[in-house]
Amino acid sequence: MSYQFFFLLFGALILSISEGSSAKVICKNPCQKGWVSYKGRCYKLIQERMTWTKAEETCLIERAGSHLTSITSEDENEFLRRLSQGQKETQLWTGGTYQKGSFLKWSDGSLTTFIQRPLSSIFSSVRRLINNLFNIKFCLSLSIGGQGEWDGANCGKKLPFICVYKPEAALTYH
Repeated sequence: MSYQFFFLLFGALILSISEGSSAKVICKNPCQKGWVSYKGRCYKLIQERMTWTKAEETCLIERAGSHLTSITSEDENEFLRRLSQGQKETQLWTGGTYQKGSFLKWSDGSLTTFIQRPLSSIFSSVRRLINNLFNIKFCLSLSIGGQGEWDGANCGKKLPFICVYKPEAALTYH
């Protein structure tokens, strides 16, 4: 009887070792349902028109840690333009703002490493002058048609928008 128990125990041990060695790593889509993955970040187009402030608040409600999108490269700018094609609007909110005495700031804290060209020199000069004189905040919008040009608009204007978040690593072992 103890002889059979030994073989049974030994067989179970061999099976458990072989099961462990055949573990597979499965990569899951790092983004929540309804979000689109691109170069390590997750994006969601919200077509409802809102003011810039309400849009930023909505991003945080959609997913903790998300913000209006920053644009840190020409590739990302093109991706966002394509993501938003096919809707009625010609512009959408990004997370960029200009305020008195400051340069472009992104609501998600990203560094300004890329500026869409051609960013109208008239736009830049006039916005800076108005900011300096009246302390008015302007919010950055992305034009959907053409080359995805950037423009400034009154933050109270209602536009659709794109939210973004950076997902945590999503690896599971089976």
